[in-house]
Amino acid sequence: MSTSIPKPARPVMPTQRSPFEIDARADSVTAKAAASPAAAEQNAPAAPAQPSGRVVRKIMLELDEAQKARMEATHLHTAGITGLRSQQAFIREAITRLCAELEAQHNGGVAFTLPPST
Repeated sequence: MSTSIPKPARPVMPTQRSPFEIDARADSVTAKAAASPAAAEQNAPAAPAQPSGRVVRKIMLELDEAQKARMEATHLHTAGITGLRSQQAFIREAITRLCAELEAQHNGGVAFTLPPST
């Protein structure tokens, strides 16, 4: 009787997308939404609540190629130092810092409020 030992199955490793693959997917989504921004905003699902209790709202952001390349290069070269693990985190930090700077310069360090909508 011949018994052979079965070969073990190779473990399936979780795939990790590179920042470039993620950006390409996001760019295709942005391009589709850009065709009809009003419809995209109206049909957007309600923003999910985050574990911290904050509500997140997706926005579209257009950058020229030089700005995008500069951001990508800066993020990739400094992610280990800054701890900003994604381009979204990088952009959020940039927004936070610029808002704080402008609030300090023009509003006594207090966050601006949105004007009432009409």
